[in-house]
Amino acid sequence: MQQITFGYADENDDFVKRNETFFARFENLRSAFGSTLRLDSLVSEPTDKVLIWMGRLCFEDFSEILLLCANGYGVGAFKLLRGMYERVVTTEYLRIHPDEVDDYIAYGWVDEHKLLKAWENSGFGEMIPAWRREQVEAQYAEVKGRYKTHSWKVDLVQMALKSEHLRPWLAAVYYEGLRHTHPTNSSFLSRLQLTESGTVDFHSKAQRPEADNALRAAHFLILAVMDNLHEHFRPNEQNTILTTAQQRLGLHLGST
Repeated sequence: MQQITFGYADENDDFVKRNETFFARFENLRSAFGSTLRLDSLVSEPTDKVLIWMGRLCFEDFSEILLLCANGYGVGAFKLLRGMYERVVTTEYLRIHPDEVDDYIAYGWVDEHKLLKAWENSGFGEMIPAWRREQVEAQYAEVKGRYKTHSWKVDLVQMALKSEHLRPWLAAVYYEGLRHTHPTNSSFLSRLQLTESGTVDFHSKAQRPEADNALRAAHFLILAVMDNLHEHFRPNEQNTILTTAQQRLGLHLGST
């Protein structure tokens, strides 16, 4: 059988070359995040657990984004970047408002109920075990009165606007990712290009500018996660991670 490989070695090499400053310090970043996750030894309260587990998901997001960027899929990276941004924003909001963590956790049953109804409406509700359906319905009935909107508290955008560090990335990360994730006309119009012959063609080659911009944004967001975890678990220690990153990366994607 012919060997099948995935990924593009030449694109990997070019990506590393374009971002050599980042990769020269990449091991430092991984080591720093590993040290941050070891703060889980201090976990005791529900807020602690939510923040540390959300942090782990963010690092997975970062790794997935890096993989796409390294293979030239910059637009795909922005699709994942939006979800990572949502997690980081939520993490910071819950750190600042620990009294709302219980509502955040309980809202999980509202989400589970939506998923249950989606299975039923698609004609495959019987695939959900009866005990699980009964559990979700019971838990949903218990918590649904706590929520007056389609969110557990304020919506994501409002949370982002309250953050001094994350607000500047709202358009460049959240809304840019949104337009590529959803079936908007801009999702395909942004991929069109005018050829030398004057015709319009779909640009299917590596999206290098988007890949480099996604890397910058993801780098900042993973630093924001570390900053939040340090602020939560060790609030008395001086921490300049985010301030320094903001200064070095700049607030605009595309900066060098």
